[in-house]
Amino acid sequence: SIDASVSYLKNKVLDMPDNVIPYEGVSLGSGASAGIVNKFEVGEPVWYFWGYKTNGYFKNSQEILDYKNANGVQYQPNAIPGDVKFVDLNGDGTIDASDKTYLGKPLPTMSYGLTINLSYKIVDFSAVLNAVTGNSVYNATIRPGQGTNNRLENYYTDSWLPENTDASWFRPTINDNNRNFRESDLFVEDASYLKLRNVQIGVTIPSKLTRIIRIDRLRLYASGSNLLTFTKYTGGDPEIGRTPGIQNNSSEQWKSIGIDRGFYPTAKTYTFGINVTF
Repeated sequence: SIDASVSYLKNKVLDMPDNVIPYEGVSLGSGASAGIVNKFEVGEPVWYFWGYKTNGYFKNSQEILDYKNANGVQYQPNAIPGDVKFVDLNGDGTIDASDKTYLGKPLPTMSYGLTINLSYKIVDFSAVLNAVTGNSVYNATIRPGQGTNNRLENYYTDSWLPENTDASWFRPTINDNNRNFRESDLFVEDASYLKLRNVQIGVTIPSKLTRIIRIDRLRLYASGSNLLTFTKYTGGDPEIGRTPGIQNNSSEQWKSIGIDRGFYPTAKTYTFGINVTF
C-alpha cells in the first residue's frame, strides 16, 4: 500500500490589543552588530524574520566611496573591501533600523507525507518520507559575539577574498566595524526539505523451516532512521530550526522558533532485529 498526505498552513496575526506595540523577538550575540531578528505583529506570520536587505559585497575602495545618498554622503564610511553592502530600503538617505523589513517565516506553507508498505513472498519493505516547503531558517551559527569560536566550514572556505569576490560570505573578521553580522537576508535561508524518515526491510523465514526448531514465525529485519535529507539549507539540519531552542511551553522560548544557533542535526540510527513467535 502507498499512502500520501498533504497539508496547507497559512498563519497571520489578526489582532493585538490597541495598547500593545508589535513584539520584538530574539537578539543574537552582543555588541554593535547584535539586533532583533524576528517580530510578531498584525498582518504578518507569527515571529517572521525581520532585518536588512543586502546588495552583495564591496569589491574595492572606490565602490565604498561611490555608495552615497542624494546629498553626497557616504552610506557606509566604515566599510572596507569585502564588507556587506546594505540597502537604504526606505530611501531616506541613511541605513538604520527603519530599513529593516520582512525576510521570511519559520513555519512551512505546505507539508507532505508518504508512507510505503510493500511485500513480496517472504520479503517486506516499508518507508516513510516527509517534506515541507515555504519556510525559512535564520542561520545563527554565524552571528555576532562569537569571536573566534567555531563557525560553519563554508564561512571560511567560501568567504570574500580579493581573489574570490563572488564568495557566499563576506570577509572573515572579528573586527566588524561595518556591522556585517547585523540581522539581514544573508542569514535567512530556504529551509524546505525532503527527508527519508524511516526505511525497513525484512525477511520472514518459511514456516516449513522454522517449525523444525519449534518456531511459528521468524522474521529478520534491518531499519534506518533519518538516513537522507535533501535541502538547500547550509546549516546542520533545516528541521532543527523549526522548534524552540528550549523545549517547553514558555512564550518567551517560542520567540526562537526558526532560529538555528548550531543545534546538532537529527541523528541517523540503524537497527537490526529478530521477531520470533513461538
